[in-house]
Amino acid sequence: MEHHNNKMIVLGLDGATWRLIQPWAESNQLPNFKKLMDNGSWGNLKSTYPPITPPAWTSMTTGKNPAKHGIFGFLKLENEKFRLYQSKDKKEPEIWDYLQNKKSIVINLPVSYPPKKINGIMVSGMYTPSKESNFAHPSEIKDELLDEFPDYRFELSWGEYTGNKTRFLDELYKMTDNRMKLFNHLFDKKEWDLMFYVFIGTDRIQHIYWDQDELLKYYKYIDTFLGEVVEKIERQAEKINLFIVSDHGFNQINKTVDINKLLYAHKFLVLKKDQSLNKKIVFKIGINKSNAIEFIKKMGLLKLYKRLPNKVNDFISKQIPGETNIVTDISKENSRAYSNGFGTVFFTSNDGNDEIINKIQNLKDPENGRNVIKEIHIKRDLFSGRFIDEAPDAVLIPCEGYKLSKNSSDEVISNETFEKADHEIDGILLAYGPDIKCSNFKTASIYDIAPTILHLFGSPIPDDMDGRVLKEIFKETSEHSIRNEKYQESFNIQKLKKQVQMVKKVNNI
Repeated sequence: MEHHNNKMIVLGLDGATWRLIQPWAESNQLPNFKKLMDNGSWGNLKSTYPPITPPAWTSMTTGKNPAKHGIFGFLKLENEKFRLYQSKDKKEPEIWDYLQNKKSIVINLPVSYPPKKINGIMVSGMYTPSKESNFAHPSEIKDELLDEFPDYRFELSWGEYTGNKTRFLDELYKMTDNRMKLFNHLFDKKEWDLMFYVFIGTDRIQHIYWDQDELLKYYKYIDTFLGEVVEKIERQAEKINLFIVSDHGFNQINKTVDINKLLYAHKFLVLKKDQSLNKKIVFKIGINKSNAIEFIKKMGLLKLYKRLPNKVNDFISKQIPGETNIVTDISKENSRAYSNGFGTVFFTSNDGNDEIINKIQNLKDPENGRNVIKEIHIKRDLFSGRFIDEAPDAVLIPCEGYKLSKNSSDEVISNETFEKADHEIDGILLAYGPDIKCSNFKTASIYDIAPTILHLFGSPIPDDMDGRVLKEIFKETSEHSIRNEKYQESFNIQKLKKQVQMVKKVNNI
């Protein structure tokens, strides 16, 4: 069955959460969200474990868990050096790769640099090196984008705005405004069947403006844009369904938990012997390269630090642990466990790990006696695939109010000062359109988005996707509800079979 008139828009709101949207919509402060909730299907979208941006978005677009697609975090450790994950590290096809006969527009998707050659347009997202880089496919889109939007930016790193929230807000609205204008430009002037369009501002502002009026103001800004998008959709002759999704949720935090400091205190983690005494002392008091400048600011030494000769600054830098992660200073051969941040724990052997898990599970906040860790998930319960050896051995989920930090702190548990909220598992899915019924479903998985979109386009679904088609969101009279799902062998199995056939042919087998 062909579906020539079907179109699909996926609006990604990084980190968006029903904790905020639902009460604001119900009180009519977000009237367009309310309209879509009243006339669409909505509920929680469970993220990856841990719920962090690169693996979550990649799981959404592949329908597969990180051990299949190969993206486990922000940074990939190679030869004791960290580098950012890039699109080349994705080992599985994404939605648009299956829709070869459809035009796709993919904008600002995390882990999309360098942009892939697709049937359509791709503009890469966060961690794109610069506007001078080759950030767009086809290449002429880069010039067109920069001519229309010379101030276009890919990312806004909230951590760089400590002590200067006003400038952060200015940059946030400029970035979002350009993203909205680009959406309208592409919607009106380009040919497309699928638009997958990500806004990162919701995540960035929630980190530092939780429970403040500025956050509601920004969501109202998004809500106005959402109303404009719905108006554009409803004016079109084609049938267009809309998904609003987030890669994870958000919740307030008050304290930070340094798992590496806990492991170090119990001698499960050992630092490298070739570290200088200065470096070990700096680790023990909780300074690393990620938080060194913030520490210098707190001590009132920033002006002095900037006046120091480069050679002195270089010497100081060498005394600070880590590149951007303390893992580079850990002696793995002498350690039993370490954390790479975001609640991940890696064991160095298969023996005696129950003791480590018990120590983590029983961690309590000395100020109030509360448990700090809500859940501990073991690798085999979360991951399956050819890259499972790269997966963390355990993933920790903190109790409400706590963040599991990737940075070294002066205590195992410390009060958070600048950051106000952090990621949690439950993101959002809000579906609206001519094929979508009115319902409030309980929970869907982030792995369900890709197979559901393929089903909407009548495309076969690879049989190794971890998600399912969310048929419960469709109207009972919709063809997508009536039609059975079609499955096919995964691309990797097909490629393997072709390789075997070629070998047989060459060897006359």
